[in-house]
Amino acid sequence: MHCLRIAEYEYFIDYHINNLNKIYNDDIDEELIKQLLSQSETWETELVGVNYILSIILERLLKKEVELESILDQVYNLQERIYFQIQEIDYSFIKKLYMGDLPLEKSYQDIIEECQYSLYE
Repeated sequence: MHCLRIAEYEYFIDYHINNLNKIYNDDIDEELIKQLLSQSETWETELVGVNYILSIILERLLKKEVELESILDQVYNLQERIYFQIQEIDYSFIKKLYMGDLPLEKSYQDIIEECQYSLYE
């Protein structure tokens, strides 16, 4: 299992939906994400994306005047075609996020990622 960071999630959307129109930034290990994408297509590695991070990406696309409804539908439909799951921010996620012993000196992105992984332990 691999929890997608924001740049990886953007690359993931570009790869599967946006035909690599490069909405992601260059702060990404492109070889690693290509390997993970390939493994998710053969059901070897599960990719997990948090819907909160997806909302950040959609907000960025909205500013670029991209039609979001189609992208959103396509992202959710990917769960049927590849080994991919969208982690909804539900009670258990919020509880783990705010009641866990996560260090405050980490970035919010790192804390969300740690919460993702801990939910699957």
